Amino acid sequence: MKEEILRVEKLNKYFGSNHVVKDATLSFKKGEIHGLIGENGSGKSTLVSMISGIYEINSGKIFLEDREIKVRSLVEANRNGISIIVQEAGTILGLTVAENILGNEEKFIKHGNKISFMNREAQELLKNMNE
Repeated sequence: MKEEILRVEKLNKYFGSNHVVKDATLSFKKGEIHGLIGENGSGKSTLVSMISGIYEINSGKIFLEDREIKVRSLVEANRNGISIIVQEAGTILGLTVAENILGNEEKFIKHGNKISFMNREAQELLKNMNE
């Protein structure tokens, strides 16, 4: 049985009086790939934005490897290993593919030329996606 790495339980988001995400519950296991499908305005991007720290969660919980975490920003989510590549091109302008995939470049600073190490690690991650 695959190890559960991320679980969200009963996430809710309101924009004013509009309840845009209602009790969303999902779990992600190691090696799985998920897709969210729905009409425009159905809450797909909002849900992902809540998990990745872009939007505040009004209620519900996020668990990372069975440990509840509070995600209040993109930086905090990234420190917990949760990253997002958004569909809007302008928001990732100026970042390399490796920076978008890996996010936290601080761990590469100790390696002198962090860019080459980041590129290698991103390349390895992309290669392993097909395994």
